This record gives sequence, structure tokens and C-alpha cells, in this order.
Amino acid sequence: DSLHAISRHYSPRFTMDDRLLYFGVGKREFEEPEDTLLDREKVKLDLWHYAEDRLQPQQLLELKSDQTASDLFVYHIANGSAVQIENDSLSVYPVNNLKGNKLLASSDKNYAFSYNWVSPRPEDFFTVDIETGTIKTLLTNALFSPSLSPSGEHFAYFKDGNYYFANSETKESRCVTCDTTGIEWGSDMNGMPMEAYPSGGMFWNRDETILYLQSEYDMWSYNRETGDFQSFTHELGKLNNIQ
Repeated sequence: DSLHAISRHYSPRFTMDDRLLYFGVGKREFEEPEDTLLDREKVKLDLWHYAEDRLQPQQLLELKSDQTASDLFVYHIANGSAVQIENDSLSVYPVNNLKGNKLLASSDKNYAFSYNWVSPRPEDFFTVDIETGTIKTLLTNALFSPSLSPSGEHFAYFKDGNYYFANSETKESRCVTCDTTGIEWGSDMNGMPMEAYPSGGMFWNRDETILYLQSEYDMWSYNRETGDFQSFTHELGKLNNIQ
């Protein structure tokens, strides 16, 4: 492709096991041909249409970012193949210690027009296969980013004040925290008229049998095989009002 090249604005990096190389591809940069016109004599237009997703001031503020944007590719050291895993409407989150062949990705394309008045901002979330570039939907119209397990086989997400565990292929999900009472899983928004953010992150153990969650005061573990859910801080945080 004569119009695209490896981007100098994205720093290539290897995964920890040296089997993959992430690199960016963007529009090829061409030097502007010399002419007899002075820079102040050249006409420069900034065009905007009311139906665009971003307001004109936002476009101007993000102009440099747009000009240096690149799409993410992954190079497989073993077989010498390069796979595109990102495009102009899909953002991928590269992982340096990737265990499986799936990465988490998101897109705000369907909701960008509403970002001027909506918070938290909704997005659609996907998995991207680093071997084939195949994209599969995980969640649509989600307010908070899910946590994809290291293998990509499972994911967890926060919705309506509770945490959920789900299978990435079947999308079958179960509510982990719905049966708890007196436990706050969302953050204190200090009276702001918006949905509460989760109190903390979502984490996995090595074999993905345990999902770790954080409430307002304590840490919890959920065993996906047995369904056991308990506080491994023994709810001492809530008892002593310690966060």
C-alpha cells in the first residue's frame, strides 16, 4: 500500500515471551512540494458539518492526535505473519503478558454523538483474535470497561451496581454480587446525577478459577467452578471503616 507505512508515532514493543511484536501502521507522510507561494498566502480551511460525531472545538483540540493516529498490527515471530487487529473505529488494548490469542477492544462509534451530554460514556466491547483478526462482540452499550481473562475465555463486567461473570463465547452470564446485602459495589458519586463507577478493579488468578473484586471497603473472591463467593479480608474494612 503506497499510502500507508509503519508509523513513527507508535513505539513497537514485544510481548514478554517474545512471540509477538505490536506495531502501528498509519498514513504515509509526504513532504509538501515547494512552490512560490508564501505560507501566509496559502488558503487553509477548517470545514465542519453539524451531523459529525465530534463538535468543531473538540476536533481542533484532537487534530494532532488524529494526524498521528495509527492502526495496531501484531507480527508473529514464529511464522512471520502480520495481522491487523485495529481500525479507525476500533481501539485495541495490547497486553504484554498475553496468555491466549484474544485481546480486548472497544468502539465508541455508535455513541460518540452523545458524549457532549452523557456520562459515563457508553461503548461497545469486543474480543479480537490475534491469529486471524476476527472480531467478536462481548458487550454493547456498556458504561464501564469489562475485564477479559488472560486466556480470553471469560470476562467480568460491572452493570447497574453489580458485578457479573460471563463466558466469552456463549455470553452466558451470572450475577456475582446480586445476593449480597449491605455491601456497596459502586463508588460514592457525591450526589452527581450519574451512574456510579465500580469501587475497584476486577482481577484473575493464574488458572482463571478465581475472580477478585473490590467493594467499598473490602476485597472478595469468586470461584467460577464452585460458585463460592466470600470476602478474604473478612469484611474487616467495613467493620473498621477502612478503605
